[in-house]
Amino acid sequence: MAGIDRTARAAEQETTVLPGTPEVDLTGAEKAAKEFLTALGMRTDRPELSETPGRMARAYAELFSPRPFPALATPR
Repeated sequence: MAGIDRTARAAEQETTVLPGTPEVDLTGAEKAAKEFLTALGMRTDRPELSETPGRMARAYAELFSPRPFPALATPR
């Protein structure tokens, strides 16, 4: 029984799950964010909004990027 517990703990410590992570196209995302803001009537050529599409692209890229997490063994 102790061998099973040790094996489960070792598997828990060593195994991480990370779904496939496609490469992010920040340039395309920034262009899309600019088009989105423009469609909403925002003028991204104004100095106070000129960097907003880039900030949006980076924020959403981070939001939708999966983080590795440990795969936990469940006792049976």
